[in-house]
Amino acid sequence: MKTMILILLTIFTSILRGEENNCIGYSDSNAEVLHCVIKPTYYNEKIHLYIPLESIEKITTMAIHLHGFNLDHYDHFNKSYGDYGKYLITSKANAVLVIPESRGKSETYNSYFSDEKRTEFFISELKKTIYDLIHESPQTIFLSGHSGSYKSLNQILKYKSVFESVKAVGLFDATYGDTGQIQKWVRENYKNQNGDFIFYNVYVTGEKATAEKGSLILQKTFRDYEKDNIILLPIKGPGETLDQHFNILKVGGLTQFWEKASTLKFK
Repeated sequence: MKTMILILLTIFTSILRGEENNCIGYSDSNAEVLHCVIKPTYYNEKIHLYIPLESIEKITTMAIHLHGFNLDHYDHFNKSYGDYGKYLITSKANAVLVIPESRGKSETYNSYFSDEKRTEFFISELKKTIYDLIHESPQTIFLSGHSGSYKSLNQILKYKSVFESVKAVGLFDATYGDTGQIQKWVRENYKNQNGDFIFYNVYVTGEKATAEKGSLILQKTFRDYEKDNIILLPIKGPGETLDQHFNILKVGGLTQFWEKASTLKFK
């Protein structure tokens, strides 16, 4: 059955709305995850989609993740660093994972998501793309980001329609600057939705851990909030090395973030 779904999805993507697409089975011969790389007309770079085939008929959520700075010597989609398909299936989240690529120091993100209408259009078109692939249209959004993508996450949450659709926010060593709008999202959800949300912030600590200062502000701001909804997790180390910075995705846990968010019954 999985093999048949894989074949059908591959055929669908070859004709999907005139866009350049490539979908491959991931993990093993059972293809637990379908990894699709598309070059759509509505975004300037490639977009990676990870579809868990075990729960393909139960998809309710679109998990959007921004990968942060695009360093010359680092491949975000190398499994030794970002094994996103594995993180997703391990979480058992009924979600399609969406990772748009960005050039440079989050330059594509910062430019593209600086406009509200363009951001809303991006999400609307993503839903159409996902529907074309699996005939499901997720309404709930889990929004997460690594490293320098915090600026775009903060900007995206300024837009009312997106603000209301996002039910979980995850920061992974991503508190290098202003997170005021993210903090507003936490406060509003805490007040208005009876705790039916997740805020997850994981960061490296140590002498050279430059995101730690911003995370300590969040610790202070939300110290009196319910622990079940707000997870603030320091990862101790001798200092922030490049490996630590990227390793936080699996040590701190994209898997744990999606797993935790998926247990809630969103309205």
